Amino acid sequence: MPGWRAAQTRPVVISLLAVGLCLRWAGAVRGALMFDESIVWAFAREVRLAPGAIDQLLRNAEHPPLGAWIVRLSAALFGDGNSGARSLNVVIGSATILVVFALGRRLWGDFAGLGAAALLAVDRYHVTWSRLMVEESALLFFGALFLLFLVRAVADALPRDWALAGMALGLAYLSKESAILLVPGALLGLASSSQGRRSLRGAGPALALLAAGLVALPDLWFGLASPHASHFSRNARLWREPLGVTLKASSLYLGELYRSLFGPDVLDVDYAQGLARAELWPVGLAYLVATAWALLRLRDAGSRLLGGVFLCVFVPFTLVSGGRLFDPYWWASLSLVPAILFTARAAATLERTPLVAMLLVLVAVGFDCAVVLKPGEGVPRLTRQEWAERIAADGEGRLAAGDRQTAGEQAEEALLLDAENARARRLLGALDADR
Repeated sequence: MPGWRAAQTRPVVISLLAVGLCLRWAGAVRGALMFDESIVWAFAREVRLAPGAIDQLLRNAEHPPLGAWIVRLSAALFGDGNSGARSLNVVIGSATILVVFALGRRLWGDFAGLGAAALLAVDRYHVTWSRLMVEESALLFFGALFLLFLVRAVADALPRDWALAGMALGLAYLSKESAILLVPGALLGLASSSQGRRSLRGAGPALALLAAGLVALPDLWFGLASPHASHFSRNARLWREPLGVTLKASSLYLGELYRSLFGPDVLDVDYAQGLARAELWPVGLAYLVATAWALLRLRDAGSRLLGGVFLCVFVPFTLVSGGRLFDPYWWASLSLVPAILFTARAAATLERTPLVAMLLVLVAVGFDCAVVLKPGEGVPRLTRQEWAERIAADGEGRLAAGDRQTAGEQAEEALLLDAENARARRLLGALDADR
């Protein structure tokens, strides 16, 4: 931008961070407890340093354990109420604004970094999900940090950056197992550029994978060795379901448009309760258009790396679990950071656009502030055993109504929460007997 000085960047970044933090904090204070949060809290209340307690957490958790540890630490530091238990996720989600700024600046300069930070600060999906005590806040933070260190490692060839990239990847995996898709995404992105291919021939990628494996080792060891249900078995069941082209991944960006076209059941019940949101669809459409343009036109190594990650997240979640057309829309959340960066890069090419005007448009159009001020409908805090009993009972009702598929899913979900739940075992037995 003509007349722009590098010294002007810092106050803008600080302002964007303040806006993002205020939006997320307001949502954390106002929002009721959603179902997924109650499940995370059920595990967080059992977090202990004793080996037996760690084993129990790793064997029964729906996801790897970092999210439960974050919530437990947050409650210890800021209080046991909903806002206190959410506080660290609010901080982590806000810190992601700084990471995407650094990533955009490293790839394409200050204006791209500022645009990415502005978009993420007010992005409705990220604001409404990172103010909750669920895994997405840490997943996107460590996923973005992985990309930042990886870009630095490819450019500078420093072993330290490769090791840091691996550690960030391991922490992203410990936040949520879908982070494993960052591995093929990064490999595809690196292999598609000459600079990336040179880095693949060195020792750096092996160092990164070693660092990631060491960080993720406890979850891998206990989860794979467990005789009980674990998130490994849960994900294996999902991938065994019939594949088919769905709108799941694009629902993250266009779900509200689908909702208006196909009816209110397009998005899941948590969305309807007012606690979490997909993108405002015109903004989501802009993200997808900018990403498609980048995938077709850009040839620099950074764009190809981000493109590989986007595709390796977006495509699998468009195909997996083909019987469910629209939801869960948040499965594709790891595609959001590349999409925002591509959109920021496209905006950065419009050098005559005044930055202040661009930010005002983003705030006015890109985020509905009323979303985070609505309390929504809440659920109680229960132990995992109590939730398992409720879910198994719901499964029995589904079976009585003839919905065998959902009944089976509820039985497996209940056993994941409590491997000893008798009602869920009876339900599975009844389903097996009817086959």
